[in-house]
Amino acid sequence: MDSFKSKETIIFCNVEKVFNKVSNPGCFKGLVDQLPADAKDKLKDATFSDDAITIKGGPVGEVTLKVTEKEPFSKIVFTAVQSPVPLNAIVYLEKVGEEETKVIAELSVALPVFLRPMASKPLQQGAEKLAEFLRVLPYDKL
Repeated sequence: MDSFKSKETIIFCNVEKVFNKVSNPGCFKGLVDQLPADAKDKLKDATFSDDAITIKGGPVGEVTLKVTEKEPFSKIVFTAVQSPVPLNAIVYLEKVGEEETKVIAELSVALPVFLRPMASKPLQQGAEKLAEFLRVLPYDKL
């Protein structure tokens, strides 16, 4: 599997709260309406349940990311269901202070060799965007 990790990012929120919200995607149901227009457009076809996020559209069709592993307050693994290639989105959390959490997002993908040159940069950008998304979430409103 090829791995693409974001830079370390600081979330100004308690690690327990971040873990509890991110590991329960159902918390995000009402969030889409509160996002800026460009972000709202990207997530308008997303649906959220207590253990999965489903994103419709794009070249691969519908993709469901299901929570498959939780290590309290340190790691959450989302695994793509019925994906054309095996894919995991992994969120690593670490307590830095009472109201500070370090986050690293990782996308782990089994890429065919011929796709690596084309897919590596977008996947790295995806990991960075995931970490940034987690950083700016309004955890107190979820």
